[in-house]
Amino acid sequence: MDAGWYADGSWWDGVGEWLPSEKRFPGGIAEVTGRIRERGMVPGLWLEPEVIGVRSPLAATLADEAFIQRAGVRITEHGRHLLDLRHPEARAHLDAVVDRLVNEYDIGFIKMDENTMTGPGSDLYGLAPGHGLLEHARALLTWIDGVQKRHPELLIEACASGAMRMDYAMLSRLHMQSTSDQQNPIRYATIAAAAPASILPEQAGNWGYPQAGMSDEMRTFCLVNGMLGRMYLSGYLNRMAPHEVAAVREAVTAHRTVLGDIRDRLPFWPLGLPAWDAGWTSLGLYSGDHAYVSVWRRAGDAAAALHLPWAAHRDIEVTPFFPADANGWSWGWDAQSAMLTVSAPTLEPSARVLEVRTL
Repeated sequence: MDAGWYADGSWWDGVGEWLPSEKRFPGGIAEVTGRIRERGMVPGLWLEPEVIGVRSPLAATLADEAFIQRAGVRITEHGRHLLDLRHPEARAHLDAVVDRLVNEYDIGFIKMDENTMTGPGSDLYGLAPGHGLLEHARALLTWIDGVQKRHPELLIEACASGAMRMDYAMLSRLHMQSTSDQQNPIRYATIAAAAPASILPEQAGNWGYPQAGMSDEMRTFCLVNGMLGRMYLSGYLNRMAPHEVAAVREAVTAHRTVLGDIRDRLPFWPLGLPAWDAGWTSLGLYSGDHAYVSVWRRAGDAAAALHLPWAAHRDIEVTPFFPADANGWSWGWDAQSAMLTVSAPTLEPSARVLEVRTL
C-alpha cells in the first residue's frame, strides 16, 4: 500500500505518526494485511521515516535536538522537518513505528522513501554542518542495522525519490533499490538495461506497469522492463481483460524462474552500455553456458546485432523466454563474429526476453 494509507486527504506536511487512516480502513489496517497473508502474499507499506510534517503533532512534542537544525533553527524543507538520527528521541520514535508496523499490522515489506533535501547538514553541538550530516547518516545506518536485527524477516526497499540515494552504504543493508520513478515505459527500458552497471541485478527494482487496453506489444514491453532484475509490478490489474491478466501471469511466472539463480549470474550488454536515446538496447544475465537476454526495440532499424562474446565459435540454441511465443521476432547466429542478429516484426516499440544456450 503506497503513500496515503495514513491520511484521509492531503498528507504531505502532516506525516510523522504513521497511523492508519480510519476512513480508508474502517475495520483496521490489520484486516487488510491479514487478508493478504491469507492469500499467500506479504503485505507491505510505503514509509518515509526520516521526516516529520510541520502539521504533525510530533513537530511540537519531539525535542528540538531531534531535528536537523542550523543556527538553532529547525530546517523546514517543503513543509517537513528533518529528523536527526543522532538523537535518542528520533531513534526511539522510528523504532516504535517500525515495531508497530511489524508486530501489530503484520507488515513484511517496507518501501523506504526519502523525498526531501537535507542541505549541508546540522551545526548542532558546534559541528560544521557537513560533519553533522555525516554523523546523522551514520546514525541512520546504525538504526537500520537495529531494525534488521529485531526483524530479520522484514524486507526493506530503498526508494528515495526514485533512486536518488542509490549507494552501497544503504544497499549493503537494504534488500532492493527502486531504480527510477520514470513513468514512460519506453524510457524505462534504458534505465532497466543500465541498472546492473551500478547495482546488483537482484537488487535492481525495475517497474513494470502494464495497463488495461495496451496493445500486446506495449504490454510486453512494460513487462520485459522488469524481467532481469526485481520486477515491481504495478498498474490496474483488476481492470484487465482475461487475456491481459494471462500475459501478466506469464511474465510473473517467467520472472520467478529468473530469480531462481539471479545471484549467480553476471550482467553483460550485447549492444554496449545503453544510450538514453538509443533505438535498440539490450541486457543479458549469463552463467556458464546459459543466458537470459532482454532486447528492446524502441525505434529505428528493424534489426540489431547483439554481441555474445562468451558464445564465440560455438553453436547456440535461442528460444523465446518471455513471451514464450516469438510472435514474429526472428534471429540468426554467426558463430565466428559471435553476433546474434535479432529482427522485430513491427514498427511500434517491442521487446522480448530470449534464452540462449551454448551447445
